[in-house]
Amino acid sequence: MATGVARSWPDVHDPRSANQGEQNRHSINLLLLVVTSNILTYSREIEISATCDYCKFFDRLNVPRASMLFVLLLLSTYLVDAKTWTVTTERVNSNKPVIGHGADSTFDWNYNAAFVRSAESPMKGGILVRCQNRTSKTDLYAVGPSYMVYTPLLTDLTDLSEIKFAPIDDSRIVIGPTDKDDSAFGVEDPRSTYDEKEDTHYIHYSAVSKSPVISRLSLATVKSASVANASEYQLRGPIFDKKTWSKSGALLIRKSNQKSYLYWGDSSFADGMFLASSRDLLHYTNSRQVFLPKRANMWDSALVEGGPHPFVLSDGNYLMLYNSARNGFPSKKPGWDVQYNVGYVILDKKDPKKILYRSEQPIFSPELDWEKDEDSLTPNVVFIEGWTRLAEPDTFLFFYGAADSLVGAAKLTVKIR
Repeated sequence: MATGVARSWPDVHDPRSANQGEQNRHSINLLLLVVTSNILTYSREIEISATCDYCKFFDRLNVPRASMLFVLLLLSTYLVDAKTWTVTTERVNSNKPVIGHGADSTFDWNYNAAFVRSAESPMKGGILVRCQNRTSKTDLYAVGPSYMVYTPLLTDLTDLSEIKFAPIDDSRIVIGPTDKDDSAFGVEDPRSTYDEKEDTHYIHYSAVSKSPVISRLSLATVKSASVANASEYQLRGPIFDKKTWSKSGALLIRKSNQKSYLYWGDSSFADGMFLASSRDLLHYTNSRQVFLPKRANMWDSALVEGGPHPFVLSDGNYLMLYNSARNGFPSKKPGWDVQYNVGYVILDKKDPKKILYRSEQPIFSPELDWEKDEDSLTPNVVFIEGWTRLAEPDTFLFFYGAADSLVGAAKLTVKIR
């Protein structure tokens, strides 16, 4: 189990008890204001002991005692609003893959899954999985193009000890590589965001061309009742300029009168992730500034890359997960010494362009043998692209690619204080 703790100074706001929470906060602040006013009014008649450390400090600065109290009381209004997020993760499904080899799939490698919820419930639906086959019996790392496959959930997510999906085969392919949309080299790494108002899934994925090899962040849309039907997917093409390398789009859908945001990219060709905005979820204006950079000498020093779409928390702020990597983990794969981890940021509820906090430690790392497997396509990798909300407040289930070979699942819980 991994834990990340944050401390910040935003407003306290819980939608489940908004009126009471706001009344309590304003009552305390009003009381502090009245006390401060009285202190200032009668400051000449007040004698304050000089024995406290704060008094001695302000005395050295020649600050009047009444002014000192005013500053401290103002600071206390922020202390009332102080907030801590604690994020924990725990593997489920009895520490076994939810999509493995053999009976689970006819493909050799199955990984990097996006959860596609049903219109009925966020705890029902299925996953879009990136699937590949080997092209050589002797070369473990020689693979063909990637396909996007949908498989429905067969079990109830109220019991996370056993999670089952329908077996995967060619008949479940919903998006495949074609020359028509510049994806001859494959379609990779889906992320799905559901618009409840329009009953539409917005699926961002990488369409990789063959000559030259360029990844382009692309969009497909589909209604929730048609996610298993390949002919119902509308392929809308690249989000940005075709000449630009792009991938990994995590979409935050907001109310119709507000901008929605796409947190996208990786640090392969830049210093970090970027941010784009949209009014219609189809056309985007990209910011040229790096939104989430790599950090030197940390667990996200080699790479940062988008995860799944952000989810709103009970305090109104947004939780966004992201993928990261660091060097220093040698393996038998030629030229590969990287370990992938998962981190998070808290985005401001009023302005999701603002980061309130970024995790100091990873909340999820390769630990199990099948996550570190030296005989996999890419050892020492956990990579998250899909998740869904569970019944308990601020509790989620995420699906992750393990060693670019299998799909695992874990429960994530946020405690807000």
